[in-house]
Amino acid sequence: SRRRHTRYISVTGVQTCALPISIGISLVATIGLVVAAGVLLHRSAATERQTLRLERLGASLTRLQDFTTDAEVAHGVTAQIANDRAAAVRDAEFAFTTVERYDMAEARAIHPTYAAYLAQSDATFTALAARNGASTVGDHRRLERALGAVQAAISREVTKKSAELRRTNPQARAVLISSLIAVLALISALVWQFELQRRAGRIDRDLAERAQELIRLRDEFVASVSHELRTPLTSILGYLDLLGEDDLPQDERSSAFVVVERNAERLLHLVSDLLLVAEADNGRLPLTVRDVDLSSLARDCIEAALPAAAAGGVELVMRADSDIWVTGDAVRLGQLLDNLVSNAVKFTPEGGKVTLSVRRDDGDVTIDVTDTGPGISAADQQRLFERFFRTSSATAGVTAGTGLGLTIAKAIVEAHNGTIEVESAIGRGATFRVKLPARLA
Repeated sequence: SRRRHTRYISVTGVQTCALPISIGISLVATIGLVVAAGVLLHRSAATERQTLRLERLGASLTRLQDFTTDAEVAHGVTAQIANDRAAAVRDAEFAFTTVERYDMAEARAIHPTYAAYLAQSDATFTALAARNGASTVGDHRRLERALGAVQAAISREVTKKSAELRRTNPQARAVLISSLIAVLALISALVWQFELQRRAGRIDRDLAERAQELIRLRDEFVASVSHELRTPLTSILGYLDLLGEDDLPQDERSSAFVVVERNAERLLHLVSDLLLVAEADNGRLPLTVRDVDLSSLARDCIEAALPAAAAGGVELVMRADSDIWVTGDAVRLGQLLDNLVSNAVKFTPEGGKVTLSVRRDDGDVTIDVTDTGPGISAADQQRLFERFFRTSSATAGVTAGTGLGLTIAKAIVEAHNGTIEVESAIGRGATFRVKLPARLA
């Protein structure tokens, strides 16, 4: 029996060690696929926008021919017709300049016929003015030939763009679907890791409580993250089906690309949070240490939180001493401030206030984030920094979130040899206080 237990522990240990490698590979694959999809989506959107510019140029050139008919009907060139045609010429020149700004090669391909058509149109219009609107068959034929040449040149470029879209769009769809598969593989690896740890905990009575804790964390993970994953995945799949329609208008296609890209970034952010928590659990949160201006980071944090605060009717206040420096990772410390402030804004009702203060305190630096929200019960405060834990007020109010923000904040603080605590009572708001060692002189 002891040999069987030893063999089970060995096999489980090998699997548990191999899982972080699988998770890392899945994460790298997900990030790479999302980036590739973003590049392809950006290329497709740029191609569609340039196609619209080309079509706009063709329409503006065709419109110029109408003024020839107007002059014939009016038996001469009136001031109104001349002014309208001058405005149409300016529109055509602006449309060509726009095409040229975004693709010089296309502009060079179109320019000879474009310039010839404008010259012929000017000559025909001048002749009509001299002959009081009387036109000849030769005038019409030359103008029609010039217009046909420039329209053919524009049509060739539009055809090239369409061919490029037919290549790029299926590639983008394939890469996005592959990224979804990579995300699902990553989630499966995480759930598998929790399950292996739960089974390993049954071997020894000392690990029984840990096994139960892993079961609870797994259930909370599935409950908390499933919605955060399902919503963007559903949106991405829905819009991918929409993009597969050949007759979809170009403006709707561009909007669909934007929605898909935004939801892909949301998935990437969630996966990055999960990896950061895993790194913190393993005691190897990576830091790039240098001198950091905490006052400047606080100002950046407030500026970034202003749109969300304004949308929720929450007042943001910052009180920071000048020239406060610490030694640490600027990116991680900025993430710490963003997590605390965004959390406070999220739980503060309309008309409330969130205050961020940074001050020196007996050789340390103290950061306080205070809100006028509903407060946190004493029971919830005991578990506030646990992974995937959400307070009763968050679940009752159906506030979006995965319960990772404060876990990440605590990991960042501890990696900087600091402390974080909360002071709160029901109905009296909450204050999160962080103490960090000040930079040595």
